[in-house]
Amino acid sequence: MDYFVSCFAKLFSLLQKADLSLMEKPANAWPSSSSYEMIFDDMTAVYLGGKGNPSLAGLFSSYDSPLLNSSGVYLLGRDIPELKGEASYAKLVLIKIKEGSFPSKESLFQGLRRVDSARYKLNGQGYAIRLSPLQGKEEIRVSIDAKKKGLSLAHVGYALLEKYLALPFVEEAKVIFITQEGFDYASLSSLIEEEENITKALDHLLHDEDYDCKSCKLLPICDQVKEKLESDFGK
Repeated sequence: MDYFVSCFAKLFSLLQKADLSLMEKPANAWPSSSSYEMIFDDMTAVYLGGKGNPSLAGLFSSYDSPLLNSSGVYLLGRDIPELKGEASYAKLVLIKIKEGSFPSKESLFQGLRRVDSARYKLNGQGYAIRLSPLQGKEEIRVSIDAKKKGLSLAHVGYALLEKYLALPFVEEAKVIFITQEGFDYASLSSLIEEEENITKALDHLLHDEDYDCKSCKLLPICDQVKEKLESDFGK
């Protein structure tokens, strides 16, 4: 997964001075829901990433990075119990892949799809996650009742962490929540866009056989990714 080396280097630079706090794993998991929760404005206590606030979500995978020496859930900013109304929001998921997990292009493609799909399998009582992966965005609505009962981002993060660590090729995983006002969300947004473009290039090159891409804006990225794929798996 060295396709994202440049992204990890920039992410490390962006976060190295941030005061990330390791969140303690809750003693009890938050109750799950059998379906997506519908939470309307009059039911909402906290709206993360809503109504014009920064709303970001990024997924980064690698075989190695200084950011991937252990698993856990981290927070920069305030947690749900300290928040009220709308707030800035970003969620980063960092995945360390076990060496040798993908011996072929096909296994790499399937692995990437399984990593991506894990984030859609999280439904909890009293909170609703709205994802826009193609735009690198995510919003969370928390109901008045869930906040009163003590819902924390730790509940959400560790539930998601379990989904990723259950994948056989994942060695470590981190979930980082950012709600801090004044954080450099603009730089993070650019970095997430870079990651998404690399992922799109990988998806295209691993899944499609037609490389007639002269008019595509991703051509320079595709060329770099194609060179790396050929180095890893041959032509």
